[in-house]
Amino acid sequence: MHRTMLKDFIRNDELELLLLDPSYLMLGDEGDSASNLFKMGRVLAGVSSIIAETGCSIILCHHHRKNRPQNQKRHEPPDLAELTQSGAAEWARFWLLLGTREEWDEHAGSHKLWMRAGGSAGHSGLWCVDAREGRRSDPGGRVWEVAVTSASDSRKDEQGDAEQRAAEKRERIEDEQRAKLVEVMQRYPLGETKTTLKSESGLKPEPFATALHTLRQQGRIEDCQIKKNHRTEDAMRYIATPGARSVPVGTAQD
Repeated sequence: MHRTMLKDFIRNDELELLLLDPSYLMLGDEGDSASNLFKMGRVLAGVSSIIAETGCSIILCHHHRKNRPQNQKRHEPPDLAELTQSGAAEWARFWLLLGTREEWDEHAGSHKLWMRAGGSAGHSGLWCVDAREGRRSDPGGRVWEVAVTSASDSRKDEQGDAEQRAAEKRERIEDEQRAKLVEVMQRYPLGETKTTLKSESGLKPEPFATALHTLRQQGRIEDCQIKKNHRTEDAMRYIATPGARSVPVGTAQD
C-alpha cells in the first residue's frame, strides 16, 4: 500500500528525484530486522522496483554508526561500510557520505566536514566542506555560507596551520626558558659560571644552550671571568644595556 502511494505521488508530480529522510522511519515493520541482511534486502528491493517503474531517482538519507571501529580515527573521512543497518551499503548504487573533520564549534557556529562521493559507475572523490551557519546573537543573525575545497588542498592548508601552531608553541616555550635564564643571570651582575646558571635556571642542556645562543645573538650576554673559590673561572654576564662595558676581572664576588 505504501509503495503504491509513493509511486502515485511520484507520477502525479512527475518527480525525477526524491529524497527520503530519514530512511529508518520508512522501513515499516521490517525495520525491526535491521541487522538481518536478507530481510533488509527485501525492503530495499521494493525501493528499487519503484525506481525502475517510475524512472525517478530515490535518495535515502541514512546514518553512520555513532562509534567508529577502534582502528579508525574519530574524524577520518567516512566510509560506505560504516552505514548502520544491514544491506544499505550493498544496495546503494551511488552515495554521498558526510562526516566531521573537527568537533562542532558552537561558538563559531561552523561545521567542518568531509564529503565523499562514489558509485558503481566508477566515479569517486573526496572534498572538504566548511559550512558556517552563525548564531542568532551574531550581527545580522543566522547565515548559511558553504565553501568546498579538494581534500588534498585542505590537508595541505591544515598541515601548514599545524606546523605554524607548533612553531608558535616552540617559540613560546623558548621565550619562557630564556626568561628563566635571564632572571638567574640578573642575580649575578658581575657574572656567573655556566654550571651555576644552568643549575639554578633548571634548564636541561639543550634548552640552556639554545637560550644562551639566542641571548648572545641579541647582544644581551657576554663572556667574562670571575674569581670564585679563590680562583679565576670563565663566566657569562647579562648585559642590561647592549654595549655596556665588561666588568674587570677580579671584581666579582667570591
